[in-house]
Amino acid sequence: MKGNSINIVWFKRDLRLRDHEPLQAALADGLPILLLYIFDPIIWADPNYSERHLRFVKESLLDLNEQLINLCTGDNPPQISIFQGKTVDIFTQINAIKNISKIFSHEETGLKVTYDCDKSIAKFSKENNIQWIEFQCNGVKRAINDRENWVKDWYAFMTKPIENLSLENLEKLVINNDFLENELHTETLFDIAEKNDNLALFQKGGEVLAFRYLKSFFDERAIDYFRYISKPLQSRKTCSRLSPYIAWGNLSIRQVYQISLETIKNKPSFKRSLINFNSVGTVTLFRNLKVKIRWNLKMLIGAMIRCLTTIIIQILWLGRKEKRAIQWWMLV
Repeated sequence: MKGNSINIVWFKRDLRLRDHEPLQAALADGLPILLLYIFDPIIWADPNYSERHLRFVKESLLDLNEQLINLCTGDNPPQISIFQGKTVDIFTQINAIKNISKIFSHEETGLKVTYDCDKSIAKFSKENNIQWIEFQCNGVKRAINDRENWVKDWYAFMTKPIENLSLENLEKLVINNDFLENELHTETLFDIAEKNDNLALFQKGGEVLAFRYLKSFFDERAIDYFRYISKPLQSRKTCSRLSPYIAWGNLSIRQVYQISLETIKNKPSFKRSLINFNSVGTVTLFRNLKVKIRWNLKMLIGAMIRCLTTIIIQILWLGRKEKRAIQWWMLV
């Protein structure tokens, strides 16, 4: 027999507690919440993923659960429930034990394998009358007909105030997976083999470490960003080192963008570097656009030249034919 209804916050590439709109919306909804992350073997078998990514995600999840222990004062602090298995199978088994009312998650703009996974959950949700509520991720708008207001919408998203996490609701509403321990036939703990000791040399994952790198960059290291970004040795210190934390959602782009604007305002000496830092993505975007426009113009000009050449040849051929006809008439 099924238990009471619950909501699920499905973590994907958004492994953080702050600036997490799906989590905020689930807390505001009022139903008990299961925080869920799934190691799907179909996704992780994709050649775009490696053991480095697995380790980074594992460290990020451990960091989140440690934060939840430190943030909450109760004897049974909430934790993110971590499962291994096909995503739709995990949701199906949970729904067989508890009534899933809503699924809250960020939209994912990833690989085909993650898109296929999303489609399977959309089908599952529809078949089981579950409302799946998705939120924009880093200002990306999917399924739009045109990009007329894209820049305006992006800036509106990035400048939107970030809500503080409600610790009271978090401790009151988030439930652990105790009800699944004896009933859900899948692993409730993850075990990732770390065969390569050199992986310890890479940056570790986690929201706490992400904020340390964020703070050190905007407090000190960013001042020389524009001067050394193209120099391999010096840039090891002056580059932001935020890329992996943004890629796996330990930080949102909105958090980074808003802190950069605040730093520009409060530290004039950082202005040049941070304007360069904020414009890197825009420069890349317009550079790619410029290349596409140039390529299209080249193709268009080539087509026009071929068309004109054909017309000229036809005119010359017709003129020669007419000349021969006149000469024959005069002979007659």
